[in-house]
Amino acid sequence: MEIRYLLNDIKLREDEKKYLSDKLKKVEKLLSGYNDNEVNGEVEVALDKKGFFRVEFMIKTPRDLYRSEKISDTMMNAADQAEEALRKQIRRNKEKAVDAKRKK
Repeated sequence: MEIRYLLNDIKLREDEKKYLSDKLKKVEKLLSGYNDNEVNGEVEVALDKKGFFRVEFMIKTPRDLYRSEKISDTMMNAADQAEEALRKQIRRNKEKAVDAKRKK
């Protein structure tokens, strides 16, 4: 998966970039039906005036688009929450597909 970083007035250290990419790669495992070049990921990190971090994860597949955005006092907490929301969306979408097949 190719990961693109969009940073708004923030510089990320290598360990922070690795943490964010690891989060997306964990979610990518749920999308096992696609090749690596078919799945694209985006990470957007922003810091607001009050000092809160906004982390947005977006995964594009040929068929679907998954997006989650969370705000927290630390970037790591926001990334953890965004990853969990993304996992929930993907699981829900897979369950809908399985249910639709069963109805046929």
